[in-house]
Amino acid sequence: MSIELLVTIRDGKLEPSEPIDLPEGTQIIVTLNAPAERVKEPESAEWYALSLQGLNRAYSDDEPEYDLSQIKEFNPDYEGR
Repeated sequence: MSIELLVTIRDGKLEPSEPIDLPEGTQIIVTLNAPAERVKEPESAEWYALSLQGLNRAYSDDEPEYDLSQIKEFNPDYEGR
């Protein structure tokens, strides 16, 4: 599942712009993207655009969701945090 929303940082905590319907204690992965207007140097802007393009492809709506039954070989070293 991928959700994109605006988040504000207040007192060191992430404050979403709208409620998120997830169970208490759910861990999520957060990818930070600086607003495009903050990227000043041309080379940095190109890298920013390229990385954003890759993230959009990796987390697009047509990316399939995988469940544990689809894993063919489990990693015995995975800690499962």
